[in-house]
Amino acid sequence: MLPKSMRLKKSEVEFLLDKGLKQRSNFFSIIFRKNNKSSCRFCVVVGKKLQLKPAQRTTLRRKIYEAIRKNLDHISDANIDAAFIPYTQINKKTPAEVEKEIIYILTNFNKWAKTY
Repeated sequence: MLPKSMRLKKSEVEFLLDKGLKQRSNFFSIIFRKNNKSSCRFCVVVGKKLQLKPAQRTTLRRKIYEAIRKNLDHISDANIDAAFIPYTQINKKTPAEVEKEIIYILTNFNKWAKTY
């Protein structure tokens, strides 16, 4: 699990979802924006359509947070806020495949930001 200082608050998530840049990957929709902090911050939004039971949503959210935490050294820019919104196909993927996709996302934040 990410430390609390690296997670976004609810009001910050709402602002990010409204004003952030959107990018899609195989398993996620990613919304990100540069911040004025010295560190990167993340959130994971798992909808009820993806998992009906709250315990399953929490488990999925924790797995994604853990994959982000383990791969923070791959991030190319240190001051980004990002929201990860998983697609339904993530339920059929192994944790290794999800982690590989998160590494791809973390390494490409700068490239995506330059296209906008």
